[in-house]
Amino acid sequence: RPAVARVSPATYAAASLSGEHVTVVGDRGELTLPVEQVPGMVDDVVWVPTASFGTSVLERLASPGSRVRLKGASL
Repeated sequence: RPAVARVSPATYAAASLSGEHVTVVGDRGELTLPVEQVPGMVDDVVWVPTASFGTSVLERLASPGSRVRLKGASL
């Protein structure tokens, strides 16, 4: 699976994001990923596939179910 952060449109707006990338900050570090707005997704949830190629999400980002925060990414 490609590395991507999926959020609801309301979560995207509430985090004051703009652009095609977001930095997800977790208890183990942070990753900058493409962001995808998914209509119908639950608000205040960020979904990142843990089996994404080359990202080591569980090692580099966050423990499963832990809280993360979003910030705009400058690439």
